[in-house]
Parts: sequence; C-alpha cells; structure tokens
Amino acid sequence: MSSAVQTQTASAPVPVPSVTAANTIETASISHHSEDEKADNDVESHHSEKGDSTEKDPNPPPGPSMDPDLQSPVILNRRQFLPLYLGMLMSVIIVSLDNTIVATAQVPIVTDLGGASLITWLPATFLIGQCSFTLMFGQLLTIFPSKMVYLFAIFLFELGSVVSGVAPNMAAMLSGRTISGIGAAGIFMGMVQVLVESTTLAGRAIYMGLLGAVFSISMVAGPLIGGALSDSVTWRWCFYVNLPVGAVAVAAVLFLFPMRPALGQSKTKRLSVFKRLLQLDWIGVILLTGIVCMVIVPMQEAQNNGWASATTLVPICMALVVLGVTGAWFWYREQSDSMGTMLPLKLFADVNFLGCCLGSFLVFWITINEIYLIPLFYETVLGHSALKSGVDMLALVITFGVGAVVGGVLSKKTGHYYPQFLLFPLIGIVASGLLYTIKIDSSTGYHVGTQILLGVALGPMIQSPMLALQANCPDKRLISRALSFCAFAQRFGGGIGSSITGAMLAGQLPGQIRKQLVAINVDPTPYEHLSYDALRSQPQGPIREALLRGLTGTIDLISIVALPLFAVLFFTALFLIKIRNINTEKQVMKKDLIRKVLCMSKRKEDSQA
Repeated sequence: MSSAVQTQTASAPVPVPSVTAANTIETASISHHSEDEKADNDVESHHSEKGDSTEKDPNPPPGPSMDPDLQSPVILNRRQFLPLYLGMLMSVIIVSLDNTIVATAQVPIVTDLGGASLITWLPATFLIGQCSFTLMFGQLLTIFPSKMVYLFAIFLFELGSVVSGVAPNMAAMLSGRTISGIGAAGIFMGMVQVLVESTTLAGRAIYMGLLGAVFSISMVAGPLIGGALSDSVTWRWCFYVNLPVGAVAVAAVLFLFPMRPALGQSKTKRLSVFKRLLQLDWIGVILLTGIVCMVIVPMQEAQNNGWASATTLVPICMALVVLGVTGAWFWYREQSDSMGTMLPLKLFADVNFLGCCLGSFLVFWITINEIYLIPLFYETVLGHSALKSGVDMLALVITFGVGAVVGGVLSKKTGHYYPQFLLFPLIGIVASGLLYTIKIDSSTGYHVGTQILLGVALGPMIQSPMLALQANCPDKRLISRALSFCAFAQRFGGGIGSSITGAMLAGQLPGQIRKQLVAINVDPTPYEHLSYDALRSQPQGPIREALLRGLTGTIDLISIVALPLFAVLFFTALFLIKIRNINTEKQVMKKDLIRKVLCMSKRKEDSQA
C-alpha cells in the first residue's frame, strides 16, 4: 500500500485526501530523500529514472486535491528503519510468548495462588483483552501519533506483566493478564502502523513475513520457555522476563522514530487530547468486549458444563443479539456527521476485505490448534518432558519461521502474494491428513515430515491476508481500521480454536477410552475421567496401552479439523481474494490470469509437437 493515508471519519477537523492524492503525497515524501537514501530504499521498484512511475489504482475513488498540511507517509531507508524494526520485534516476541507461555506454567501458578477452578481464565483473560481492544487501537492510530499509541501500549503490557508477576492471588493474576492483553493489542497494531507509515508496500512484504516468523516461533516456544522457567526458577519469571525485553522496544521507538501526527491529520491544526479522546467509540468497545466474553468464556467452560447446557448456549445466543446491536451502533456512528466509527461498515462491501479477515481467522485457528495438540501428544502419549517436547517441535518451528520469511521475500520479488494463497492450503490439507494417521508407534521421520509439511503450509500464510488487505483496501484512508479488524479476526480465530480444542478433548476422550477398553474386555467406568498425568502413570500393561490409544485417537480426531479449515481457506482465496501486483499496484483479473496460464500451456504443447 504505497498510498496509505488514513484519516478519521467525517468528524475530522481537516479535509480528507483522496487515494490519488495519497499516492502523490507519498511520492513527494520519497522524492525528498537524498540519493544515498534512495540507494538503500525499496522505493526503486516504484520509481523509474525519469520520476514517479507508480501504477495508480485503475478506479481510484474521487476526492479533494492534495492538501500539503496533511501528514503523509515518510519512507525511511534501510539504515534508518532496520534498527527501529529490530527493536520493535522485541515487543512482538514478548507478546507472542504471552499467548502460550502459561500453558506449562499454569499448574505451578494455581498451586501457589489457589483458584484451580479459574485455571482456564489464565489464557482467556489475555485473549479477551486483545480481542476487545484491537479495534479501539485501530481508531486511536487514526487520531493520535503512532509513536504515542505504541509507547502507551507497551506501558500497559509491561504494567500487566508486573501485576501478574507479583500477584498474591488469582484475582490479581487475572487482572494483570487482562491489562497485558489490552497492551498486546496496541503493540501489534502500532507496529503494523509504523510499517505503513515508513515503508513501501513492496518492501513491507518482507517485513510482514519476518514479523509473522518471529511471532509464530515465539508463540510455539512459549510452552517450552514457560516450563523451563517454572522448573528452574519460578513461574513469576514468565512475566518478569517481559520487562527488560520490552525496555529495548521502548528505547528503539523513543529514540529512533520521530513524533508525527497520525496519517491524514493536520500538521498545524491540533486538537486537545481531551477532544481527541471524545472521538473514540467507547460504547463500541463495551459492546465488543461483551460479545467476546459471551462467546469465548462459555466455549472455554464447555468442557466442564457441556455444549448443550444452558450456561453454554444462552450466552452465545445473547452474543448474537448484542452483535446486532453493535452493528446498528456502528451504522449510527458512521451516518452521524459529528462522530467517528471504530469500524466503518462499508468495508464489508468489499469481498477482498471479507476474504482477508476470514483467512486470518482460519490460519490462526489452525495454528493455535496444532501448537496445542502436538506437544500434548509428545508429553502425554509419549511421556516426554516439556523441554523435550519443545525440541520435538523444532521441525515445525523452523519450517514455520522460514516459510513466513520466504513467503514475504517471494511476494516482494515477484510482486504477487496470490499464488501462496492457492498453493499452501493444498499442502496443509495433505499435512492434516497425515496428522490424522499418526499413532503411538509412528516413526520419528513420520513425525518430522508431517511437521515440515504443516510448517510449510502455515508459515507463508500467517501474514499474507494482511498484505493482501493493504494492497486492495477499497479506501486507503481507512487502512488502520481495516487492519485492526483483520487482527481482531485473527485473535478471535485463535480464541475459538483453543476453546473448541479444549472442549473436544474433554468431550471425546471418555468415548475413545471406553471404545479401547471395551475392545479388551475391561470395564471403562473407573478410567473415563482420569487426568492426562493419571493416564500416563498407569502401570505398564494392556490397560495403559488402551488408554494411550484412546488419547491418541482423540488427538487425531481434533487434528483432522484442520483439513476442512484448509479447504475453506483455499476456496476463500479462489473466490474472495483479489490479485494485485504489489510492485506496480496493478490489479490482475482472475479470468485474465487463467487465460494467460491456458495460453502458456497451449504454447508449450505446440512447441513440444
């Protein structure tokens, strides 16, 4: 999105530039760099020796002429941007770690603090904080400078880490986790916004790929690090470790990134902080938080209450009612001349926006699902330690990270992100089928090969939806809000996935155990509701083997859920995602692409004849 200029809605005190004007603004900002800076910049793919040769959108929306008073993107060269980027990646590491680090530390936490019945809230509160405030940070970034918003988000995240680290009870722990989750939402959105303000769309492909790689590797490593810290020091260091790492990110942004108005805001006419805060959609935040809680919490508790219970179904049905109210509220905000909306509903008229959000939702669902299931198999079925299970997942971690980077590089070099949308879901379907066939006695090579295929499928896809959204956003002025909803969909998909996985484990395991024990003529009643540790600690013999086969069968059943999700992801790309060259910004029609492929095939056949 080399023409990303964002503004607030109709309530803004300054005129809004058109997309065409935004292209001109960014071109003008690039042209002011020195020749030495141009040599280090990715802008050369957008400019010829004669000047600006950027391909404009074939159908740009109309708008007023360029206003030089409006803040435009300022493209940084590599020497300026890389130190800033590497510093910001430190914040991404601790955010992604916090998504999963409590997975192996939650037992020591509840042992020290009590509140075993609240154990499922340790990940849930962090997720609720992220989902509920992602859209709000998207709106904040259209009103306040991105530097200010990013530093505020890191402050919240670090504050939550301190509260969790010193927590004397579970109430304080869950409060800290919620505060950290709110900060995590702002950190991710703030970093994406800095990329939009400081890089070209083509160069951003690589940075987004590396961002996805770091995020995914850190998230996979979370349980390993959490288990190591809990065993060797104390579980409190799972939160204290965020403080020095976060300080590096603060220093990078504080000293290397200048304070500028939000994109599209006036450089000279400044509203007071109070007036800008009044523009925020506080009611929308409350409604969204209610929806997230009414969906995630009952699904988390469904493993204890059952899917058919009133405590599960009633809140989810109420969430649908609140969703309708939220939609009406967003429409009212959008129609009012004196108010801004947190989520412009006109974005939903664009099929590419819908496809990117659905793609983010599905990819993160699959990722969270497999990150949870694979170490569970190693630790419970094969009896490996938390540290050993982390080593066992190295094939997935490495290929995931490499795939994310390679996907970004390929998008930058070829100018196209679309081929990976079609190819890698098909690889994921194969990997899901292989995961379903894993047994207790499957070879190490089979495990490694399956993980490699899964990492190859997921790595390039983790940030591709956001890249496609930036390239095709129908209104470049709303890019931060579009990206914030895409990030919301991603986190919400992870929450839905983890909740369904936990509920399926609790619901399917007794039946699988019953099936295996009945096959060897053993009464299953005493064994149906044993914990994972109790299953593994059974004495050697036919009963223990049957129990482990039942657990393996349950994990296999949940793993196969990824297959239809990958299939939906493929058809989402086929019918919803638009094709646009990120180097030239020219849109490619799918019918023209198919015709070109067919012509190439025909020419190849003719030449062979």
